[in-house]
Amino acid sequence: FQFDRIFLGKIGYAYQFNDSNIDSLIYNNHRVIFQLSKILFYNITVLFYGTIQYKVYSEGSLYDEESERSLLTESEDEFFNSMIIKISKDLTQSISLDLKYSRFSDDLSQAVDQYERNVYNVGLRLDF
Repeated sequence: FQFDRIFLGKIGYAYQFNDSNIDSLIYNNHRVIFQLSKILFYNITVLFYGTIQYKVYSEGSLYDEESERSLLTESEDEFFNSMIIKISKDLTQSISLDLKYSRFSDDLSQAVDQYERNVYNVGLRLDF
């Protein structure tokens, strides 16, 4: 969607039922994905991207050894809530400077152990 040329955005919803022969890995997942972007002054682009997940486990907790192994091998953007803010500035036609903050967490999870990770990035992007 586009809101009166102020920003561009999109929103989505996905439902997932994960069945498993390990009881603690059976869950229902409700996932909302959203993205907003805006071109600011001096051709600086700001991108805000997020995923909110609400998982309900059949066992009520993710605590056994097999569940922990799954937790550590799943990718963060699939398993956790995420928020990413990225600011880009074109320095030349093929070189851009990127500043990015990412936060991953399981805030809405029933897991006994809480997970949170914050990542800060500064980079140069080269377009060939």
